[in-house]
Amino acid sequence: MDEKELIKDIRWKFSKGKSRAEITRNLQKKGLKLEFIDSLIYRAERPRKILKISVISIASLIFIWFGIYGMFFYHTTEKVQYSPNWIKQEGFDEMEYPQEEFSLEITPELISLIASEIGVGKLRTSPLTLKKPSINFKISEDLFHTRIGKKIETERGNGNEADLLFSTDRETVEEIFFQKDIKEGIRNAVISGKISIEQLASEQELFLKGYLGLYNELK
Repeated sequence: MDEKELIKDIRWKFSKGKSRAEITRNLQKKGLKLEFIDSLIYRAERPRKILKISVISIASLIFIWFGIYGMFFYHTTEKVQYSPNWIKQEGFDEMEYPQEEFSLEITPELISLIASEIGVGKLRTSPLTLKKPSINFKISEDLFHTRIGKKIETERGNGNEADLLFSTDRETVEEIFFQKDIKEGIRNAVISGKISIEQLASEQELFLKGYLGLYNELK
């Protein structure tokens, strides 16, 4: 039996739970010298040691990285509070004026509230790309871009690195905001197809940022 076969045999015996002492005695019975046996065992054990060190090193790096991530990049997002002033103008009486006679002004603040009610506060910065979650909204012909960090911030216009695009019309938004439960109104609009959702980022990026939970809440 040549050296390669001997090393292979030693590795097999280690995998079966044999001790170094048992393997040494067995090889001595075959007439091999102790120094040569030690050399064979060393070479047989070396890949296992390298693998063990590599696993420990990688695990340590992952632990350190997530410690840094948790310290500097993980955050909780402030929930946007609904303000009646956004849709109720001075002197407006919901009992006196029916909904169809009142036009809702679509503002960045209103879009931030929609985003908050959708559940974007549960999203997180990607631990790989360190990019914050962001969503584009298209309300009829109006475009908005929302970034999610410690706060939900919305600007007019289109975001080039958005993860999703929510599209609907002004009438649907007005219908949602005249309901008692805005979140349920948004969910019903998604289920009925009045609000469409288009994926813009990769599935990996969406997963890392926590969009799976958001999908589950909406669907």
